[in-house]
Amino acid sequence: MNASQLKGALLEYLVKRILINCGFFPIKSDNLYTFNKGTRLYVNGRGAAHEADVLMEPPLQMPFGYPTRVLYECKAYEGLTSLSIVRNALGLRLDINEFEIVTKSSLSKRKNNSRSEYAIEQRDRYIYQVGIASIYGFTKPAVEFAANNKIPLLSLQWILDDSHLGMLKQLNQEYIDQLDRNYLNNLFSFLTNSTPNQYYRDNFRYLFDAVYVEWVSNFLCTFEDNLKSLYVGLLESGDMIFLKAKDNNYHAYMSNTVHTSVLKARIHYQINSLGKWELDIIRDNETISLAKFDFFVPDTIMKRWKESNFSRLEATAIKQSYFARIFIYNHSENTNSPVTIVNVDSNWLANLIRTEQRW
Repeated sequence: MNASQLKGALLEYLVKRILINCGFFPIKSDNLYTFNKGTRLYVNGRGAAHEADVLMEPPLQMPFGYPTRVLYECKAYEGLTSLSIVRNALGLRLDINEFEIVTKSSLSKRKNNSRSEYAIEQRDRYIYQVGIASIYGFTKPAVEFAANNKIPLLSLQWILDDSHLGMLKQLNQEYIDQLDRNYLNNLFSFLTNSTPNQYYRDNFRYLFDAVYVEWVSNFLCTFEDNLKSLYVGLLESGDMIFLKAKDNNYHAYMSNTVHTSVLKARIHYQINSLGKWELDIIRDNETISLAKFDFFVPDTIMKRWKESNFSRLEATAIKQSYFARIFIYNHSENTNSPVTIVNVDSNWLANLIRTEQRW
């Protein structure tokens, strides 16, 4: 086994954990339209069957349309993921969504407009969204192509701190060659399990007890601990943001479901790190802070601000245009509501606009 294979498996595991932590459900194969080969899951397309690195259903479906599924292709390259990889996702999405079963029998039935049965295969149908996950981000052409074709991108750089990313760089071939082969095979199967259940902390603790490897143990255990304070937010533009709690107050308002389903917040940028902004949850009609989260502004939005030379007025306009409403996916243990809506404080924002216009 080479280092790139193990990194790819590790990336799949991390993406699955992030999504499951936010209430997404792993897909179980139906042995026809989706099927397993060993621990790997495949989904049928019009032209071929495709291996699905990560395939999930969201915790909430929209009415008046087909249910959706999200498939992430995981690319654990050392550098930035290129345009060619993102372009392939468009073809994959087309092939999966265009899949249909048309038989000679169904074609014959179409000849009779008074037929008593539908001339289609009776099955569940889904709309598949296909995204790309990477470790170190994407090239500018890749980001532009993804935005224009509505392909979601996910990078561990937006989630992990520098120390964790540094640990990933240590996972090289020299390190891999020192490990026991049986342990590596068991670890690979564990990380690529397509239908996980309650396996995470208990199972990998057991795995580490059997053959203790300090790097893997430290990395995954620390990652699991960090998941407790990590939330995924969805903007009305369709952009994703990853919210990292700055203190323990978030437990009362996100994990323990004692809050209402709609919260009010204010958003601030940080002078010493312009790409990192802060979401401040406040009490209604008050300025008391209830919980604070850091998040990185999506590249496409950051580009707009950069073009204005990072003006304060443009930052305020961006808050109004992109962050007026944020849909935050609650953790899977929150059974009362899969999503919490956060609205920007409209009165505060209006005052901020008037103040900036006077400058």
